[in-house]
Amino acid sequence: MNNNDKRTDFILSSGLRRVGKYDTLIYSAYAGRGTTFDLRVTFELKFKLSVEKLQRAADKALRLYPELAVRPVISGGKLYYEENHSPVRVVSDEDGGYCFGSDGEKGTNGYLFIFMCGKKRLTFSWFHGLTDARGGIAFIATVLTRYISEFLPFFRMPEKLGRLIGMRYDSSEAYLMSECERYDPTVYFSDGRAAPSDDDLSHIFKMPPEVYSGNADRCRLINFKLSNDEIVRRVKAAGTSFAPYLACIAADAVRLAFDTGDKSVAVSNSIDTRGLFSTATLGNMAVTCPLTVAPEDFGLSYTERCELLSAQMKVQREKEYVLDAFAGFIKQANEFEAMGDIAEVNRLLTGASAPDLTPYTIALTYPGRVGGNPVSALAIRHIIPGMVTSGRGIVAYADRNEMTLQVSQRSDDLTLADALGKALEAVGLAFERVDLGRIRQNSFDYDEIKRI
Repeated sequence: MNNNDKRTDFILSSGLRRVGKYDTLIYSAYAGRGTTFDLRVTFELKFKLSVEKLQRAADKALRLYPELAVRPVISGGKLYYEENHSPVRVVSDEDGGYCFGSDGEKGTNGYLFIFMCGKKRLTFSWFHGLTDARGGIAFIATVLTRYISEFLPFFRMPEKLGRLIGMRYDSSEAYLMSECERYDPTVYFSDGRAAPSDDDLSHIFKMPPEVYSGNADRCRLINFKLSNDEIVRRVKAAGTSFAPYLACIAADAVRLAFDTGDKSVAVSNSIDTRGLFSTATLGNMAVTCPLTVAPEDFGLSYTERCELLSAQMKVQREKEYVLDAFAGFIKQANEFEAMGDIAEVNRLLTGASAPDLTPYTIALTYPGRVGGNPVSALAIRHIIPGMVTSGRGIVAYADRNEMTLQVSQRSDDLTLADALGKALEAVGLAFERVDLGRIRQNSFDYDEIKRI
């Protein structure tokens, strides 16, 4: 643990709580109608869902996660959190269109998450500004464990296994950390270094903007289902890990879809940095690691290319790289805060003339294997992670022996999805393609947020 608690004034005399620097970035650049970073995981259940029992389970689980039991409010042009004691919002709706942090029929009882239910289907949706994938997974695992115990009172997730995915077993665990570690981990673990100079990104290929009509709050999702055993075999044969191998496929897809010319294709791979600092915080800590394939590297075999990408990834997983990234987050958050009212800053950063802040070509998120625990064995037939966001991206995950590559996009232009299919065929990977159609996003809308 870092003994230098840089900030202890998170809880103000008014009772409001300050928002961490990393979270400020997301509230600034990834909020607003049609641009919200809506993280989701959907569970296809083995049995009919009881909304009443889910409600009880979710309300009980939330008591263990006080960091999530908040409502966003705006005061003096800045975003804060206030404690929220409302029931968790559970709705009978498999689509979306809800407004994070607001009230009313299409609100979320003020929370930054919501549960959407079908007959045998449950979707947990949350705004990335609240927490990242690790925090969301820990909470939903706790909810599902308590949901099963509504039917089987003596059921418990083995604590050792639960701890691996961040589950809590007592509300006091949140307060074992200082306020700074709990609410602002990138500041807590930073070492005061200056942010590195901005990289020259002129050599990185950027995909042309999407052109779409209709509602901006809908995304098109296309799944490619493959054999996970076959992917594992190929990864082992190449002497690599999943991220570099999947990055090779994604880079090939981009190159097939667009004329990349003499530019490099950078496939972003987000990593959870908590292990480097031995922390259990729920605060956003993911770091973007672009795995870059230069034009001349496309002529190499996958084994040779994976070797290059693995070397890049090794550097990016070291503490020095991560601390540089934290310094960059803090610098950028300070710059955004200095621009004025956060709602106006958000409009500037997400409007038609907004600057392109991404240092990569396409995002590839790989949460790994999502099943393989007692909760899955008892109640879950299939798990479908996903991201409904403002930009094109790919989510890759394994559930049992099925590896899924999910393309998320705004438009109905299937150029990228078709190219991904061609890239898979080119390396001899069989797949089933499933078009999920247009999915309505849940949004964070500053016009709907409480002002003090």
